[in-house]
Amino acid sequence: MEDISTEPDGLEPEREPFDEREFVLLPLAETDLDGLAIHESGRIVFANQALGRLCGYAPGELLAVPILDLIAPDSRALFSRRESDERGCRYEALALRRDGQPVEVELSATSVRFQGRPCRLASFRDIREPKRSRQALEEIAYHHQTLMDTCPDAIVLSDLQGRMLVANEQAARAAGCASVDEFLALGRNVFDIVVPEERDRVLENTRKVLAGQTIRAEYEITRKDGNRYPVEISSSLVRDAAGEPRGFLGIVREISERKKAEQEQERLREKIRQAQKLESLGVLAGGIAHDFNSLLLGIVGNASLARTELPPESASRSHVEQIEKIGLHAAELTRQLLAFAGKGSLYVEACDLSGLAQETVDLLRVSIPARVELRLELARPIPLIEADPVQLRQVIMNLVYNAAEATSPRGGWVTIRTGEGAAPRDDPPGCTTFLEPPRGSCVFLEVSDEGCGMDEPTLRRIFDPFFSTKRSGRGLGLAVLLGIVRRHTGAVQVCSQPGRGSTFRVVFCNRDQRPSR
Repeated sequence: MEDISTEPDGLEPEREPFDEREFVLLPLAETDLDGLAIHESGRIVFANQALGRLCGYAPGELLAVPILDLIAPDSRALFSRRESDERGCRYEALALRRDGQPVEVELSATSVRFQGRPCRLASFRDIREPKRSRQALEEIAYHHQTLMDTCPDAIVLSDLQGRMLVANEQAARAAGCASVDEFLALGRNVFDIVVPEERDRVLENTRKVLAGQTIRAEYEITRKDGNRYPVEISSSLVRDAAGEPRGFLGIVREISERKKAEQEQERLREKIRQAQKLESLGVLAGGIAHDFNSLLLGIVGNASLARTELPPESASRSHVEQIEKIGLHAAELTRQLLAFAGKGSLYVEACDLSGLAQETVDLLRVSIPARVELRLELARPIPLIEADPVQLRQVIMNLVYNAAEATSPRGGWVTIRTGEGAAPRDDPPGCTTFLEPPRGSCVFLEVSDEGCGMDEPTLRRIFDPFFSTKRSGRGLGLAVLLGIVRRHTGAVQVCSQPGRGSTFRVVFCNRDQRPSR
């Protein structure tokens, strides 16, 4: 069609200033995935096809439609407030489809010139799918974090250099930190939290994990305050989507209680083994002593008869007397074996343990070397116990003699102490209890020295018959002591360490607490 101008000849028609944005905007508008609308005074003067598809309109139907018709009622106040801002803005709102369904969109608004007039450009970006994806990711992250935080074990994710990247609350608490952020802010290397003496084993296990193995191993690790505690760590390799190694996943379980339980089980097993050993030795010693005593009876009896029939001037009389004398010494040995086996005679009466200790120590002072100082710490009054006083004196004598012999040649002290209290139920380090301790209120005799002490192997064998660390000893003193204590249903606790002396505590049941026979 021919263009007819109404302007005077020779004059150019008046044109609006050229707007580069308009020139660029129009060709690109139809290729944009976002819905675009240019509106003037609230009415749409341009809309691309993407906006029509988003809001359910056919091409061209949006022209002259009020822009507010494309905004859901709940978002119109927000839209109007943002449109009054000349600066560009971006925010989330609800668009409105032709069928009345709201659509979650991200709106961007800015001022433009269109066809020479000032207008506003609104961009509608559909965020339903991205938002669903983001919510799904947030839900996955939430469940992942919930799983980590509700897991009773500590979980740590590190890179291949051992730098910790992710951890749960249990890991933070195990390390002595108030929060995961504090724990990660320490910047500790997973290899460095293991105590130095175990790091070679950590590196060896790490090589196995890099080779594809899942390793479960026990270590000692250090807390933030420097304290150590035992853990069991299950380590596995973390790979990316391409299968390349990216880090390590460690599940850390504190096993302090398990270790204590294992130690307690081992302690109980050791007590059972000790009791079985002592019982077996007692049966053996009792059998030998009984049979040996029968033989000695014939030897000593016949020697005594031969001695009475020999004249005093006979050269053989002295030999027969020697046989009789040695036989009587051998009979004493059998009595000690029977005492260990718990088969000796027992004459029970009410006994004051402090009084017996005082009397026995007074008798022993003349036979104890002068370099040894005897100290008495006797409780008075003290509950009575039912016991054989002769055998209790034997117990006190054996303990004091052993303690005196253990002191240094330069001298030392031996303390004899009595008191009342509950029997020891648990053994501290360096202590072992022999026999089952009585329950309830008990009376104890304790003999301590500052001598050479004993190592653990020696401590386990001190009550074995014929075991002795002294060259001249027969190894029956403590064995007899244990037999006497067993007959009195008591217990013995021995605490000793090399170079730190020894303490023997013998425990007897309080007479008032003793069960009726």
